[in-house]
Amino acid sequence: MRDFTLNSNKPISISIAADPRTSTTNYLDDQIWELTLNSGEPQALALQTTYGLRATKMRLFPRFTIGHDTSTTPAKFSKAPLIQKIYPNYISLAFSPFESIAVVSEYWVANSHQVAGRIHISNISAQNQQLKFELVALLTPAENGSRAVPIEKEGIQVLSGSTEEIFPVIFITGGASSVNSPYPALVNMLDLPPGNSRQFTWCHVAQKTVDDSFDEARAITNHNWDAEIARVELQNSNQIEIYTGSEEWDQIFLFSQKTAYGLLFGKTSHQKYLSYVTTRIPDDGYSPRGDGSDYGPQWSGQTPIDSYYLANILLPSSPSIMKDILRNHLDAYNENGELDWKAGLGGQISNRLATPLLASIAWKIYQVDQNLEFLHEIYPQLINYLNSWFSSGHDHDGDGIPEWDHPLQAGFEDHPIFARWHTKAQGVEITTSESPSLCAFLYNECHSMIDIAKLLNINEHIESLGAKAENLRYAVENAWSEELSGYTYWDRDSHQRSKKVILGQLRGSGTIEIDQSFAEPQRLIFQIQTTHETTRKTQIIIHGHSPSGKHRIEIVPPEKILWFPSFGTATSEQIYQSIGIIEVNGLDKADSMIISNSGLLAQDITTFLPIWAKIPSNVEVQLMVENSITNPKKFWLDYGIPGCPASESIPEDMPCHAVYLPWCLFIGEGLLSYGFRTAAMELVTKIMNSIQKSIDADGCFSYAYSAKSGGGSGDNDALWGLAPLGLFLESLGLRIITPWKIYLSGINPYPWPVTVKFRGTTILRGHEKTQIIFTDGQTILVTDPEPCLVSLE
Repeated sequence: MRDFTLNSNKPISISIAADPRTSTTNYLDDQIWELTLNSGEPQALALQTTYGLRATKMRLFPRFTIGHDTSTTPAKFSKAPLIQKIYPNYISLAFSPFESIAVVSEYWVANSHQVAGRIHISNISAQNQQLKFELVALLTPAENGSRAVPIEKEGIQVLSGSTEEIFPVIFITGGASSVNSPYPALVNMLDLPPGNSRQFTWCHVAQKTVDDSFDEARAITNHNWDAEIARVELQNSNQIEIYTGSEEWDQIFLFSQKTAYGLLFGKTSHQKYLSYVTTRIPDDGYSPRGDGSDYGPQWSGQTPIDSYYLANILLPSSPSIMKDILRNHLDAYNENGELDWKAGLGGQISNRLATPLLASIAWKIYQVDQNLEFLHEIYPQLINYLNSWFSSGHDHDGDGIPEWDHPLQAGFEDHPIFARWHTKAQGVEITTSESPSLCAFLYNECHSMIDIAKLLNINEHIESLGAKAENLRYAVENAWSEELSGYTYWDRDSHQRSKKVILGQLRGSGTIEIDQSFAEPQRLIFQIQTTHETTRKTQIIIHGHSPSGKHRIEIVPPEKILWFPSFGTATSEQIYQSIGIIEVNGLDKADSMIISNSGLLAQDITTFLPIWAKIPSNVEVQLMVENSITNPKKFWLDYGIPGCPASESIPEDMPCHAVYLPWCLFIGEGLLSYGFRTAAMELVTKIMNSIQKSIDADGCFSYAYSAKSGGGSGDNDALWGLAPLGLFLESLGLRIITPWKIYLSGINPYPWPVTVKFRGTTILRGHEKTQIIFTDGQTILVTDPEPCLVSLE
């Protein structure tokens, strides 16, 4: 693994936490740490946590003193910190606090309650050095806690404090003394002749009592460190190493893998297999209720889109982990007897049907490990799950084209049409429309299941799957818009789509005379603005005519209006060929209502998903790519493809203008499947540039990125903000199946040659030739850009 120098002039935050592959994890009390270089007071090379918000901060950092000179601040070190090794639960740094002193500092999270360190201090000068080494512990506790201070346990000096019913204890080897003020520390005095060195091991444990914390801390310092770290290195030896012409890119790919593996969690009573959370930072990891029911969305379950994006980072390195994650999805039945959209480690369920992506994930796993036994194991659950999407509960009009149940389920909660929590969105009830994205997901699932069934010689479902897929394809093709050069949503009942038009407005309760007929049947949308944050018992009565000409009266009762602070939205259940009057009851005099039709003739990033599913013709794809996707006036912005187009029709403050990387992954894979390699490369470049800007500004990955500025937003180090490693490799024309089986296609479109290392195999991907050096030393040179499989198997 290559070394990376950390720039102490920029914000840096590197999280480390217990790794379920080498130790135990505690979902309800998981103490997560981060290493920082230039935050806090004093600025220091600090390992810090909040114990899941049970303390304001606990900071552990070293201080070095020679004579009257004390060195704490990394920006003033003689040699800046250099990352030697970095894994989800382990970091090794080298630095020099003084010209005469070289230090190697290791940090290892042994389990969810223990973090340990080993520090190696060497005199690299020609003179004898008298050095004072201090390990400082600054605890800013919760209201009823106490700061860390020196205490004696069994004749040993340690530091201990308390916060929210846990009692941190810090212990160090070497017979340390202690100091209390201004920085409580354990102190070792060193007399180092030239070329000599000393090594200390320290440990921090936070348990329910001081005695428990002390016993564990002292015990862990006796572990065989070399053996433990060797286990850690072996567990991470399958990660992919990338060497491009940009050290920043290389570091992003390394940290993305480290962060992705750092999201993993061991099994619980509710999930039998290895699982994950979607962000893991020091403020996370503690459940005051003790069951996880109080966790936020990042810790309350995993969605199929989350897992698909995680597979893009963990494959081909860890197919066994992705199998465990897929098994968890397939075991997650909700109260409706369906596979749940977002089941959690603590037993959380959403009672929504899982996004149709699980067969696609299974097929990706099979491409790597070629394990038919696993496909046999999961096939019955996959086929039942796919068929459940076509039940009457999800296909309300029975036309074989299901509808989404919720914008969250669709993976785009900030949707400009369907988001009901944002005043600038239309707030259309998503179940009343049919979607090119859901059709594309289902179409791809059908074909993945057909591929799996053929492999397993299970022929009974192939014909029906093919018929379902063809019906979905036909529906998507009918949603093509020449005007937009893309697909749009369409109404569930009328199968038509129109632009949004304001039909009427009202202040307070009363009657609105609409008196309009429509060329195509319309569904009505009601947007209510209130003067107070309380809800209203509002009732809406619609008088109009159905598409068949019959007089229709529809009552929208109060429970059908979805309320948020100061506003509410409702959607008519019926469609109308004409509207006469609308009666509104239950509004205050200062409240207002806007009535419009359901405006579905619009684009967003989800409407491009048919490219990923390989539905469009080459002609349609060419138009979509040229006029929409790569159009800088619409979606092709400086830092990626935003959720919404850059247009005046969608307000700038809508969060859908951000770049969401899983959706960019879908679009990038679709571009590659149709041969748009250069566009895919440019998309990856935009994404990497936005990630780099976020890291430079905030020191970490973000949940989403600004399409115009590249700035990050949302949760730190979130899964959705990690670099799309798999998409980069595919755009490079490289697919690693195993260390002995490499698929190449096209040419390297990037401005520099790229070297990729995987489990002993090295691929040197130049512009005109590719050299593959296998683990046994055999070398193969490929100069033909035509697709080829290079294999030693």
